[in-house]
Amino acid sequence: MTKILCILSICVNPCNYYSNKGIERMGQYINGLNKFFEYLEILKTFNVDVYIFDNSIDENEKLPQELLDIIPNGIKILNANLTVYGCINKGTGLLVSWLYLQNIIDKYDFLIHFEPRQLLLNFNFIKYFLENQENLFTYGNCEKNCFNTGLFCIRCPILINYIKNVDIINMIENCISIEYYIYNYFIQAKIPYNIKDKMELIWYDTFENSERQM
Repeated sequence: MTKILCILSICVNPCNYYSNKGIERMGQYINGLNKFFEYLEILKTFNVDVYIFDNSIDENEKLPQELLDIIPNGIKILNANLTVYGCINKGTGLLVSWLYLQNIIDKYDFLIHFEPRQLLLNFNFIKYFLENQENLFTYGNCEKNCFNTGLFCIRCPILINYIKNVDIINMIENCISIEYYIYNYFIQAKIPYNIKDKMELIWYDTFENSERQM
């Protein structure tokens, strides 16, 4: 049977200047996680292992109690303070998180990556992946030259190879977005993938202080 890992990627104490913080951010995580947990029974039918990983809290500390109170039994929780790169380039913060979790990711066939500060409108994107099991993305702009990274599904060996070869310093020095970087990796390596029109969620735009359906 295919082994599927789902990582819910959070950052409750962001150091990036543009990130929202405090009560607003915590409320978005509570709403996003609660909505995601409504679909746990679907994930269970496909034997998906679910982890929550926070990259802004020391390993020996706990998540805020507000989050611990809503997390169901069976969800694995990990955290580590890896915000050094993320302060400069948010995408590199995600890459460092994957590197930290590499030994876990390497045990699975597929990864579902979801950032639950977003609010799912439905479970269509993930359900489609579970039924088809393929690299699955949405395009990040009308030029179709980058992938959204708030929700996507990818074969774990492909992700492991990507993070082992990515140049994090180059990303920082040249202000390269991970959305473009991972898209270019797929194109240059001629890796097959499928595209859905929408992730079908609400994304919170910190820069414009607005929300958008995507």
